[in-house]
Amino acid sequence: GETFLKENRVNCTSMVRRSVHRAVGGFDEANRHGLEAWDFWLRCASLGFWGGTIPEYLSWYRRRPSHSNHWPNWDDGLHQAAFRDQLHQHYPRLWLGDFPQLSPDLYTPNSVITDTLHYDVRLQKNAPRLLMVVPSLTMCGMDKFSLNLLYQLTNRGWEVTIATTMADDHSWLALITRLTPDLFTLPHFLRLVDYPRFVRHLMHSRQIDMVLVSHSELGYFLLPYLRGHFPHVTFVDFCHMEEEWKNGHYPRLAVEYQELLDLNLVSSHHLKRWMIQRGAQPERIAVCYTNVNPEVWRPDPKQRAAVRGELHVDDSTPVILYTARLCEQKQPLVFGQTMLKLREKNPSFVALVAGDGPVHGRLQSFVHKHNLASQVRLLGAVPNRRVIQLMTATDVFFLPSKWEGIALSIFEAMSSGLPVVSADVGGQHELITPECGVLIPRSNEEREAQQYAQVLAELLNDPKRRCGMGTAGRARVSSEFHLDTMGDMIIALMDRAFDFQTRQPRPRPGPGLGRACAAQAVEYLRLFELADHLWAEGNRGWRKQIYFAIRWLLGPCYRWGVTWGWTWLPPVREKIKAALLRAV
Repeated sequence: GETFLKENRVNCTSMVRRSVHRAVGGFDEANRHGLEAWDFWLRCASLGFWGGTIPEYLSWYRRRPSHSNHWPNWDDGLHQAAFRDQLHQHYPRLWLGDFPQLSPDLYTPNSVITDTLHYDVRLQKNAPRLLMVVPSLTMCGMDKFSLNLLYQLTNRGWEVTIATTMADDHSWLALITRLTPDLFTLPHFLRLVDYPRFVRHLMHSRQIDMVLVSHSELGYFLLPYLRGHFPHVTFVDFCHMEEEWKNGHYPRLAVEYQELLDLNLVSSHHLKRWMIQRGAQPERIAVCYTNVNPEVWRPDPKQRAAVRGELHVDDSTPVILYTARLCEQKQPLVFGQTMLKLREKNPSFVALVAGDGPVHGRLQSFVHKHNLASQVRLLGAVPNRRVIQLMTATDVFFLPSKWEGIALSIFEAMSSGLPVVSADVGGQHELITPECGVLIPRSNEEREAQQYAQVLAELLNDPKRRCGMGTAGRARVSSEFHLDTMGDMIIALMDRAFDFQTRQPRPRPGPGLGRACAAQAVEYLRLFELADHLWAEGNRGWRKQIYFAIRWLLGPCYRWGVTWGWTWLPPVREKIKAALLRAV
């Protein structure tokens, strides 16, 4: 957008409509000294044309200390400043705020889903091919599983295509593209109405053998449409846990769409029982634990010393690690209450919080309000490699979840030789035995915090027991929950799904029904996204108004207070500012 008024932000690796190129007269061919693209973009903007950016690394451009030996205008100095002044003279309206603010119309009602594919493209096929339909590629346990699964399949000779269906930060995009280049983040470049047909295009052009849907609403909703067009393709799904939201959410969808899936894969026997109780066919459900790589997640005394040195924690001080997305499911405030109660029992400890999310501000307020900052350190979102390091420096892993399948972070903690204290929810008891951890049943927040604090206090005061639990946990993961075991199991279950598809094929929906289901899916998701957008904008609007009104009132008071030497005012002002920012 308006950053183009300061410098050129795009190289020539761009897609431009021919009609736009013609309307603006193309590039200025009289300019032989560089930055001709900058002039082109601003000329487009001055005539009301603009576009968007795909937020992915799709090109790499070699930069030199100076480009002026090839293009005199591009010297980061006087010539470039003079060129910018020329642009200012040519397109003055842009500097007066008349920059086009264009955005795609994402919320078009009653869109028509067409069956037409405009290209009959088929890529050469040298290996079995899987299409994974997932919501996003961000830092959470579910997406870690997707990364691990991709690694296992590509190492076993599969080619994998990935389609993500939700707008998110997609922070793991670079990690995924190291394993497969065939990755399509649909919200980056498509309208919602085009998703069904584009997924069909992927299946047709890649000659997909199997489709795996994992925690994607759209993936389930499109099953009638895709199954109708590809009756001989095998369809499976993978569910990690049931949720309070939407009456179970993804496992509920797995039950409802089971007639169109050749096999359901679940992460625990608990979840299999949950689905059977709701009407699913047991013979079509298979358990595959997510597992972990003990060679990556392992104790490391040297790294332990180094990380503790970075954190300024001596070796005699026990450290608790809580790593999770800070959302209601992971109960960050129960964690905070537990730390408060634990301080009363054993003040000598440090708790590390690695993660970010919607409840981060509330946890931060809790820590500040109760003066827990000396015990509780909020590290924010940290990359996966840093979590590995933090595990080595830790003595106990703590995760007071409201619900789980089996948290992947607990696999990682046990593999790292840590005793685990967590919630007795989902299938966690299938992994955590009394020899390697303690599970607390769900109750109310106050009672849970009291029980967690008691267990943690006992562990912090008993290094021998901690060590024994950590050793037992690592041995259990290494022998029964190795990542390679998961890879072998996945391959066996995929063969089983192929067998089901051949011997007992699922019914094929008619094209009209499939198209109607796809249209309903698009409309449902359109309305859901629109509601989220309007709710967020509405909340942001009134919160900002209150924020700026209070800031306006506080400004003169603060200046007067400082003038009169009110020493108590600055810390009070900082508290008020922090509260306002959390509210916004």
